[in-house]
Amino acid sequence: MQRPRKGMNYGKIETSERLQQTLAVLQQGGVRTTATIRRATRSQAVHSDIAALRMNGFVIVTHRLGPIRGRRRYGYELIGRTPA
Repeated sequence: MQRPRKGMNYGKIETSERLQQTLAVLQQGGVRTTATIRRATRSQAVHSDIAALRMNGFVIVTHRLGPIRGRRRYGYELIGRTPA
């Protein structure tokens, strides 16, 4: 018998300084790369921070950017926030 699947554990924007920093970078506008966000926030898990922001109601689009030195690159763009 399988156990029911639990939801994702994530930080709240009101209490997480890291999520607030990530949001501030995205609020500058345009597409921000993983590397740009990592340098600004010192986060080692930008993709997890983006997922947590989405769980907090922010609409963020992921852009797959061309490879650089054989590695995949991703960019994130803040579109807005879902109504409460």
